[in-house]
Amino acid sequence: MILELVGGENLAANLGRLASKGRISIIGTGAGARAEIDFGLLMRTRGRIHGSMLRARSIEEKAAVIEALGAFMSGRTFRVPVEETFELARTQDAYERFRAGHKFGKIVVCP
Repeated sequence: MILELVGGENLAANLGRLASKGRISIIGTGAGARAEIDFGLLMRTRGRIHGSMLRARSIEEKAAVIEALGAFMSGRTFRVPVEETFELARTQDAYERFRAGHKFGKIVVCP
């Protein structure tokens, strides 16, 4: 499962990384709400794309989503990809790398 947090052109890279029968869950569109889809990649992996938004849901629905997510994550191991790490003294460089975009993973600042 790929949780897409920013949307936009990230979808193309996500499709390239999608495992067989994998899912892409779009939960944010900070980088854009539109993207091109290579249906061939999606069909070859037998993948699925799903979109969801908490903002428009009631408090009860939000609580149910959090409970379901906790149950889903329980006992599983997750890998968070790291694009690049920076020492604390290079925080400005880290921010510039973040703003540049075109990354897969987190930008991490280490003390």
